Amino acid sequence: NSGGGGGGSGHTGTAGTKVASGTTAQRGSTAGQIRFNSTTGVAEYYTGSTFKSIDAPPTVSSVGNTNITDAQIAANYDLAITGSGFNSGATVKFVGNDGTEYASPSVTINSETSISARVPTTVTNANEPFDVKVTNISGLSNTLADAFNVDAKPAWQTASGTLATIIDS
Repeated sequence: NSGGGGGGSGHTGTAGTKVASGTTAQRGSTAGQIRFNSTTGVAEYYTGSTFKSIDAPPTVSSVGNTNITDAQIAANYDLAITGSGFNSGATVKFVGNDGTEYASPSVTINSETSISARVPTTVTNANEPFDVKVTNISGLSNTLADAFNVDAKPAWQTASGTLATIIDS
């Protein structure tokens, strides 16, 4: 198959080589198998004891709000998450400062670069700042550290000492 569609026994051309495709339930059992998993939507290979996904992790670059209020959370707040490589079926967790993970009860994959994730009411300012962790169906994940606070108190940017000199004449 020269120059072509990747079918048949030839491996020349630029279009690629067709590999076996099937659902998770249709997996084989021979070490070294490479296949496309139509259930997960990613290629995978068999080590002889387990299937491993061939995928790249997502990237979480920013969130739409870095100081969410308790009132917003109580009203079912959906946090906008921006990044890349977000796949259908991805999950979102909010990770507290002590390592506790809070799963988002509602995740919408808007595009490969945009997710809306509901912040659960169990997320409070007692465990801030919160990281945002996105995990694709392949199991690969990425975390944005210290992404947001809840009802954060203002932080003074001026050091203590003399703030100004006032002359009263």
